[in-house]
Amino acid sequence: MKNKSFSGKYILYVIIFMVTAIVTFISMHYKTESAASVLMSEATLPVVMAKTEAGTLYNAMHGYTCEIDYSRLSTDLTLLPSDKKLAIAIDTYGESVSSISYKIRDSRDMSLIESTKVENFDSSPSRVEAVLNIKNLISDEVKYILEITLNTKNHENVYYYTTVVSGMSDGIQEKLDYVIEFNKNTYDASNVNEISKYLETTASADNSNYGKINIYNSLDQVRWGDLHPFIESNIIPSLYESDGDTAVIAMDYTVGAGNDNDSYDTYTVHEYYRIRKTTRAMYLLNFERESNQVFDGRNDLLSSGKINLGIQPDSDIELMDDDKNNYTYFENEGSLWCYDKSSNTFTKVFAFASDDTDNIRERYERHKIKILDVTEDGNAQFIVYGYMNRGIHEGATGVSLYSYNYVSNETEELLFIPVNMSYEALCETVGDVAYVSDDRSFYIVLNDTMYSISLDSREVMTAVDKMSKGTYKVSGNGRIIAYSTNGELYNTDSIRVFNMERANDYTIDAPPGDKLMVLGYVNTDLIYGIAHSTDIINDENGITTFPMYKVCIMNEGYELIKEYEQDGVYVSSANVDGLRINLDRVAKSDSGYSAVSVDQLINKDENNTSEHASFDIISTSLRKVEQVIVLPKGGGKPDSVITRAAGSVEYKENRTIDINDIHIGTCERYNVIGKGRYYSSYDDADKAIIAAAGNYGNVYDGENNIIWKRFKTSSYMIKGFSLSSSYGNSYAAASHAVESFMGSDKNLTRLTLKGISFENALSFVSDGKPVIAKTDDGYVVITAYDTSNVTYIDASTGSEVTQTQANATKLFTQAGNIYVTYYKK
Repeated sequence: MKNKSFSGKYILYVIIFMVTAIVTFISMHYKTESAASVLMSEATLPVVMAKTEAGTLYNAMHGYTCEIDYSRLSTDLTLLPSDKKLAIAIDTYGESVSSISYKIRDSRDMSLIESTKVENFDSSPSRVEAVLNIKNLISDEVKYILEITLNTKNHENVYYYTTVVSGMSDGIQEKLDYVIEFNKNTYDASNVNEISKYLETTASADNSNYGKINIYNSLDQVRWGDLHPFIESNIIPSLYESDGDTAVIAMDYTVGAGNDNDSYDTYTVHEYYRIRKTTRAMYLLNFERESNQVFDGRNDLLSSGKINLGIQPDSDIELMDDDKNNYTYFENEGSLWCYDKSSNTFTKVFAFASDDTDNIRERYERHKIKILDVTEDGNAQFIVYGYMNRGIHEGATGVSLYSYNYVSNETEELLFIPVNMSYEALCETVGDVAYVSDDRSFYIVLNDTMYSISLDSREVMTAVDKMSKGTYKVSGNGRIIAYSTNGELYNTDSIRVFNMERANDYTIDAPPGDKLMVLGYVNTDLIYGIAHSTDIINDENGITTFPMYKVCIMNEGYELIKEYEQDGVYVSSANVDGLRINLDRVAKSDSGYSAVSVDQLINKDENNTSEHASFDIISTSLRKVEQVIVLPKGGGKPDSVITRAAGSVEYKENRTIDINDIHIGTCERYNVIGKGRYYSSYDDADKAIIAAAGNYGNVYDGENNIIWKRFKTSSYMIKGFSLSSSYGNSYAAASHAVESFMGSDKNLTRLTLKGISFENALSFVSDGKPVIAKTDDGYVVITAYDTSNVTYIDASTGSEVTQTQANATKLFTQAGNIYVTYYKK
């Protein structure tokens, strides 16, 4: 009986234990699942600002939650006072700061110069004031990277970055005061005439669009006409250049303005100033203002079946709808919206900015949105890449993939790829490819490598490497990529076509003795060219001519549907413009190849009316030119529109994907900083110069060295340059002379430029760099210019020639506008 009783008791204990274990497991499992999902939290990071000796705040710095590589594309510039004691102010937004430290690094090699903890600082409930007593270990007029680290209540380390330079702070206060006063007067009717003397109003200026104005506009246009906006946010100037008497200063802020519907709209405003301070006066060299209306869905559906985006500088925004045109997605000022025609509803799918935003942190425009897919049931997938303003990734940079479910009205993050570099550098690495296939594989190009990431297993695979820009193209629907298999532009024997949706591929092999080049896509039709290896020329100044004797078009089923070939005529390049293919053509000549007439290939569907949403403009009496989205099948009634926001933006655990080999590659890139912000990056320096010239910017190489400046002096003469015509042919003589003049060493880098204007080439001369220019008879070296004439040395004879700029422009244009110069890294 005793043993039986023990056995029954033992069984009872086992049952109790098992039940307890099961209940505990279920409870633990439930708690884990519950804690694993969080919604987007509010912004928590403080903002750090530099402070002049007179107390003016400038260069607002936003915090990063991990150290980033700030050696590339560090755009703002903080000037240290003569004693190198930099005052800073920290807007805490209620976050307590427990410690402050800083590091100084050499911007050229990121070597550590100084690491110091700030012992004393003053705190108040909303602001912390401190002084960085930077040691006398840095040289004047040399750029360094300043990293400020804060320890806060909610974050162990928060990092802030700016470029600093000493010995150049004279006059900065007057320059900041000038732009602050200019900005103030554009909103003050009683003082608006104070700015008229600085404008260069012309009759040809476009005064129809408040979204984009400049120094040439009318005074009425600069002062906002009848809009009468009011400033909503603090205005903190940002300094981007300071070079002697000149400076580039930008401002980003928000304004509100009444509309015709007895309410008001919000606009984000970016202003760009280039000014010069002399002993006599302050001069406004250039001024531009871009204004973007913040979409809110109120009164924005027009009876004509159009979505009114309002005042915008241009129509360069993301737009996609489903195949049946029921759901239209579009991006506006860092937010993603969806319009559902059937329910007449606007939904804000994703946004960092909230209705009660502080306008400083949440509207910090350092991220982009790319729409990947819109389905017929209204669901969408999209990526957000850049700086994360708030939420679980606040203060990080990277790429987030999101999925939105229209029925449940919920947005969910599917994965996050952290990339520890600045927003500008990240824009450089994120390629044209971002696609999710039906088997839940996410394809993305980061830094010239295409990765495939399983959304189920989180497995990361390298799908394609060595994908330098120019060697691959992506179809219009984003699901097909064609690329050079060896990553070379002018020397590839095969092209691989990879369909990411179907996970199949096709290889195009060149005929024996030929080379291939990917030219582009018209929708899903691939265009590629074939050239004989013996026809390809790489001339003495490094410019390659790739004369294609045949251009082929292949459809999505890998069928050849068209061939373009003409005797004696070669295609040197092709540009896809919508459904047209523009072919630049050359013919053989005694000197190699010479240009002939341009030809076109036109798609048979070009004249068909688009069945998808598109952009257009309208004009109203109050806001003048406004951007609209045209809905192909119309919309609902404007007076019954519903406006809502996604019920939640949800983040779950284990969604972060660490791709350890993401880094900034060694391939050279040229980056354009224009109008006080990052514009774009290019493989070719000449394309970057052309872009910078149109955006009042500078061109930087991959190590943040300025290689070209938009502005030049009115005249310049390079002294001490000489050239001997006895050194080989004219190009060899010219290059030898220029290299010797600039001091040949390992840091001397050659730039070969094709297609830039003669005027843009003179900017190098203005910077003290001789420029080699090609003529029909050989090469010359440009050494001087003024407002009317240019002086160069003929490399064949060694003689100096001066002629008018008009004649020189014609001389160099006839030879293809080919220039060579050098710069030191």
